[in-house]
Amino acid sequence: MTPKEMKVVETAMAYVLPWGIYRGKTLDDVKSSYLRILAESCHDQKVAEYADALWQWREEMDVHT
Repeated sequence: MTPKEMKVVETAMAYVLPWGIYRGKTLDDVKSSYLRILAESCHDQKVAEYADALWQWREEMDVHT
C-alpha cells in the first residue's frame, strides 16, 4: 500500500458518519458488511470512497469485523 493510499485509509477510519444507524461513529467502528453496503450504494461519494478504501484495507490485512 502506498503512503497516499494509507493516508486515505487513515482518513476513512477517522471519518464520523453524520446519519444512519452508525451516526456519530467513525467508519472504523462500522462492521465490514455495512462498509461494503456503503461502498456499493451510498449516494454520498465521499462516504462511498472512504468505506471502499477501508473495506479493501481490512480485506488486505484480513481484519474484517
